[in-house]
Amino acid sequence: MTQFCTVATTTDYSAFSGSSCRPDFNRFILHTDPRMPPKPVAKKPAAKPAAKTAVSGAKPGAKPAGAKTTTKPTAKPAPKATETKPEAKKEPEKVAEAPPAGININIKELAGVLFAEENNKVRASGKWPLLVDPSGISGTFLKYRHVNYIDAFNPSEMEPDRIRMALLGALKFAKALVVDMNEVDMFDTVVTRFEEIQKGLMDKIMDQSILTIDNYKSLMKDGDPPEFEVDPHKTYLMEETMKQFMFILITKSPEPSMELKKKMFVVTIG
Repeated sequence: MTQFCTVATTTDYSAFSGSSCRPDFNRFILHTDPRMPPKPVAKKPAAKPAAKTAVSGAKPGAKPAGAKTTTKPTAKPAPKATETKPEAKKEPEKVAEAPPAGININIKELAGVLFAEENNKVRASGKWPLLVDPSGISGTFLKYRHVNYIDAFNPSEMEPDRIRMALLGALKFAKALVVDMNEVDMFDTVVTRFEEIQKGLMDKIMDQSILTIDNYKSLMKDGDPPEFEVDPHKTYLMEETMKQFMFILITKSPEPSMELKKKMFVVTIG
């Protein structure tokens, strides 16, 4: 049987030489000498990464065998937009039209309204007068004034050349050209006859562009009386004379067309 010896405080193993007992290393308490440096801890070598094994015959970009294939979820169709009914268009508010320019007078005031040199409302309006006279007295009155009078119901007086001469005389000698339509609103017929003289003639009369020397000359023809000719040395006087021209329409109809009333200055005689 082996005899164990217990040594607690020594590191000198020479004490056991020649002795019959063996040191009991299980009970041996090892005291580290503080003067001795600690032994360095040996580092474990880093494990090498496993080499990738190339699969022979695999096409580039091919997935390895056994790899899971991921499928993208099918997108759900977007919900249809609910159709919105278009809003009902609002009708623009109707603006009340201003009544045609005009005045109401009695027959005794007619001469002053038409021919007054001062405060003449007709000329100030920039339009020619439309006399609305159911009695017909104004036509009779104007026949004896300084005017060229045309009865629209008389075919001979509505001949184009007769109208042309009446217009030239009114422009040349500072007169009014009066067209009496009687009971009927026959303005369209009057326009047609004037257009036979020259296209656009009624428009020139209505917008007063007829009051120029050039437009006056455009109405003249060979063989016209010499008194209608324009003296080139007195064109200024001719232009001043033409400013006294006036175009007057007469109707017995109490309600002429709105289109005609808008074009002219309405003088209602009652």
